Amino acid sequence: MYFTYGYDTVLPSPGADAEQVMNTVAGLERAGVRVDLLVPTIRDAPLAGEALKAHYQVTGRFTIDHIGPPVRGPRWLDKLVHALRVARDPRAAEADLVYTRHLPMVWAALRKGFPVLYDTYRPWPAQYPALKPWLRYLVRHPRFLGVLTHSQYAAESFLGLGLPQAQVRVMHNGFDPARMQPRLEVRQARRQLGFDESTPIVTYAGRVDPRKGIGLILSLARRCPTIRFHILGSRGSGPLEVEGASIPNVAFFPWLPYDEVVPHLYASDVLLIPPTLDPLTRHGTTVLPLKLYLYLAAGRVIVAPTAPDTRELLHHDDNALLVRPGDLVQCASTIMRAVQDRATQDRLGSGALATAADLTWDVRGQRIAAFARERLQAV
Repeated sequence: MYFTYGYDTVLPSPGADAEQVMNTVAGLERAGVRVDLLVPTIRDAPLAGEALKAHYQVTGRFTIDHIGPPVRGPRWLDKLVHALRVARDPRAAEADLVYTRHLPMVWAALRKGFPVLYDTYRPWPAQYPALKPWLRYLVRHPRFLGVLTHSQYAAESFLGLGLPQAQVRVMHNGFDPARMQPRLEVRQARRQLGFDESTPIVTYAGRVDPRKGIGLILSLARRCPTIRFHILGSRGSGPLEVEGASIPNVAFFPWLPYDEVVPHLYASDVLLIPPTLDPLTRHGTTVLPLKLYLYLAAGRVIVAPTAPDTRELLHHDDNALLVRPGDLVQCASTIMRAVQDRATQDRLGSGALATAADLTWDVRGQRIAAFARERLQAV
């Protein structure tokens, strides 16, 4: 099979969506799918082609081609122009299907009569009800093959449009097992990183943004002064970093290459998702975050809020400890208990590893390829 993948973000990009795209394309290629990734022309960026693959630490024979500069103006216009460029590109006509994460590209490709497979983490119909008529038009188009959602939470939203179950498939994201090597015990990882071996460590690895609940981590650190709180993913000295500098048991770390994050996870007693539903329900930009897959693959205790998306993978006292969203007292107590109980650490760590076993990018690529063949035969 041959996919043309239209992606409207200039690469490299620090966003998790870019990492998801690059790993999905690599996984598809390893599943036997030829993929051309069509992105906007690089502007003031030094990386292209193989250098971009190296930046994202992926391998494969897929191509990355730049087909036009970003448009100055509102983001929606930039997305629309790139979508029209992809739809006019000869490779879109030659491919078995156009694959994309972007609704304007779905529209542009269907308009040209190409089969389309849509990959999304967003439960668009639930988040933006005003879009429902347009979304119904897109998903009922005879050349629309289906939607791949990153969660059952998002899938339910599209099923609510009346889309047949056969055209909706949950495709969880994943991790690259090679990045998790070598596996390190807590003390080994701490020696490698130069951390104190006796002080418990709680780690958050992801985007440092107030909307992600980082302020709650600072509040937890004040409640748990005997525990070190490490926050990975800082991109400067913003208000959160300034506030954190006044808390003795908080340390911010800059954005790190993907493989360099892993020793920090291994050095941790607890891996933390801030105890809030705001990123999901208020901002709508985080659904089953990519960091969760690395957390599971690290085999450490995960403390997270009970949430409608993460509950698909996290189960209380089986592979994680779940707390009530917004309850800092319960969350702090849960963290304190987790860092003191070796038996719980071992049991939940084993549960996390068992959950992660089937959540790799290669497995995702194989499942997408199988779904695409199924849907192409059906139209």
